[in-house]
Amino acid sequence: MYIYQKIQKAVNKYLNKGDLITYGQIIAMVRKEYPETKKNCIIPSDYCDNHKNKDPWSGRHKIFNKIKRGIYKIL
Repeated sequence: MYIYQKIQKAVNKYLNKGDLITYGQIIAMVRKEYPETKKNCIIPSDYCDNHKNKDPWSGRHKIFNKIKRGIYKIL
């Protein structure tokens, strides 16, 4: 399973569209569901609709809107 799929499944299980969540809460939520996932592999900003990273795949799977540093809104 890809990391974006793990994030999406965890988000769908615990949160609703429009909810705000912090970077730390995302890490904890995904690791609760998938303890084998390393913390440094979970990069929420890679899955934002309104933010791009250097990674060419950044923004391809839209799960969040970045509100400000470390704060995300569920899409």
